[in-house]
Amino acid sequence: MPNTINHNDWQAEIGVLAEREAHYLLGFVQGLTGKEVAREFGVSPNTVRKASVRIMTKLHAWKMTEAIAKAMAAGIIRHLAFALMLSLSVGSALTDDPIHRNRVSQRARRHQEDSHVTANV
Repeated sequence: MPNTINHNDWQAEIGVLAEREAHYLLGFVQGLTGKEVAREFGVSPNTVRKASVRIMTKLHAWKMTEAIAKAMAAGIIRHLAFALMLSLSVGSALTDDPIHRNRVSQRARRHQEDSHVTANV
């Protein structure tokens, strides 16, 4: 399992990006400017600017917004609410608990019952 880092409500996988680059990208995805990211991580704005260029180069992007979109599409970064939802849906699909395994809506259940009654008539 790849290493992950969390920053506020976001998560990033370490691999394509270095750990610091992933931290900076998570700052950008939350709408921070380069100066704000630098202030938050205690580095100079020039350090963040250089890291931004490396991030965009690694993700084959011309702008940071494009880099963010590509990182999200590739699964490098994701919102934790989405990650939680995904883990819950995968977990319920793998369980033997009948409540989670075969959820059928009331409407579908009525349709099944109607079909069963019609077939028996």
